[in-house]
Amino acid sequence: MKTAIYLVLLGVLGFGVYYFVFSDQDTFSKNEAAFTIKDTSDVGKIFLSNNEGDDITLQRTDSGWYLNGKYKARVSTVNNLLSTMKQQQPLYPVPENSHNSVVKALAGSGVKVEIYNRKGSKTNTFYVGGGAYDFSGTYMLQEGAKHPYVVQIPNFRGFLTPVYSVLFDDWRDRSVMNLQPNEVQSFSIHYVDAPKHSFTILNGTKLEVKADSIPATGVLNERRVYSYLKFFADVYAEGYLNGIQGIDSTIASVPKFCTMDIIAKNGWNQHIEIFKMPLNKRSKNLSTAKEGEYDIDRFYGIINHNKDTVLLQAFTFDKFFRSGSEFFQDDASTNLMGLSPQK
Repeated sequence: MKTAIYLVLLGVLGFGVYYFVFSDQDTFSKNEAAFTIKDTSDVGKIFLSNNEGDDITLQRTDSGWYLNGKYKARVSTVNNLLSTMKQQQPLYPVPENSHNSVVKALAGSGVKVEIYNRKGSKTNTFYVGGGAYDFSGTYMLQEGAKHPYVVQIPNFRGFLTPVYSVLFDDWRDRSVMNLQPNEVQSFSIHYVDAPKHSFTILNGTKLEVKADSIPATGVLNERRVYSYLKFFADVYAEGYLNGIQGIDSTIASVPKFCTMDIIAKNGWNQHIEIFKMPLNKRSKNLSTAKEGEYDIDRFYGIINHNKDTVLLQAFTFDKFFRSGSEFFQDDASTNLMGLSPQK
């Protein structure tokens, strides 16, 4: 009989512990640790800012995500942010002995994150700080909460802080052009030091190539032209150089290699000016270069109608540097003109 009474008392005690501890913890988490954004498809705007005056706004539109209402945002970076917000989970409240220092750091150098739904209503606000000990997570604090938390993505080792960057260039789309062959209306390239190799492609009612180097008996090789037009998809710059001290004078001191002009059938157009890049400590050919040679992997570019200065990779652009005569050769012919900004 006594055993039965003890079992009943133990059951009641267990229920009380669960109710007052675990049930209260559930409520506590909902109020102070709601860092997981379960439905990221309903996110319409994200505002990130810090106390140093840096801020960016990411806005979802019918034509994709935009940065600060003006520039296209990098799709991969936005998707990474949304994925992080969907997967991140609170692990535990910051221990009492670290509470004050973590809150102070969040208030001073944390990134404020405001999330709005597609209707424009604010749904969540929290602060993102630095990493917790031993890469175990990232400090975060809900606005109005008393306790910061260590937050992490399951099975991920590292900090989430970089995902919440407030640097403009981390979010801006680096696309130079992204067109399918049938979307290209015309393309022309003019080589400053080798104008005879310049050419223009017209992709209207019929396919044409105009160039000074066309052989007298040449017949247009349309397959080569269509293969060339495939190069216009997913062409990106390595990074923006806007605002870097001395960049304008540096570019003014080096030779211009070529200009490129692309017009799409929907009216979009791009003007690109490409300049050789001086050898620098990052140049792979620094120790082997001869006098008058330039970096073999990168060059400068001015795009978006002279508005942006960018760093371009030879890996991405070398394929464009062909001669007009090559489009009038059969497929068995090769004509590597060596047209490259590096020479």
